[in-house]
Amino acid sequence: MMRGLQVVIYVGPEKDYSPKSLLCHYSPVFCDWLEVKMEDGDEPKKTLPDDNVDDFEVLVEYMLNGNVADIFSVKEAGENAVERCVAFLLYAKKFDLGDMTDIVHDPFKAALSKFCESAFKPEHIGVVFGTTPPGNSLRRLVTQAAISTSVVGVDRHKTYRYLEREAIVEGFAFESLQAIRGWSKFIEFLGMTSEPATERRELGVPRY
Repeated sequence: MMRGLQVVIYVGPEKDYSPKSLLCHYSPVFCDWLEVKMEDGDEPKKTLPDDNVDDFEVLVEYMLNGNVADIFSVKEAGENAVERCVAFLLYAKKFDLGDMTDIVHDPFKAALSKFCESAFKPEHIGVVFGTTPPGNSLRRLVTQAAISTSVVGVDRHKTYRYLEREAIVEGFAFESLQAIRGWSKFIEFLGMTSEPATERRELGVPRY
């Protein structure tokens, strides 16, 4: 796949050479672009003037190695880890690479856990819901983060901006409802387990 015709991709001000077969294997968008018949002597090329060079390099790295999770890790990206994950989701969708949940889920979760509100922005909710199917684990992850932030935050304007996305992000309101219902059942369960051990056993609750 690395051999054969090399194509020229102009990304912003940069010029990159990439194997045509590699780009076409992963991306039907690139395939449509690059299958256009060239005039004799012309090299296959594509210009992406508004694209970010870093985003394109990560995309090609994924195509080459099948995994770029290390690039998005807290260790590597720091507080920008969430932003890098979100950017990759958008860029992968642009080129129709398919579901990237397995690539970004763990670093996304680790970054949310470490940086929470300082790294998580309301617009990230729209990106995740716009690039993943219903029931996706990334949707549950950002929904839980939004609710957690709204519950424990002290700045009402800053925290409730997450839940305001329910009105503009399709599917977010339903996911929020499901999460809240799940938490309500868990809290109810905790209340049950606060009873004496004999009563817990009568209720069928496991003893800890």
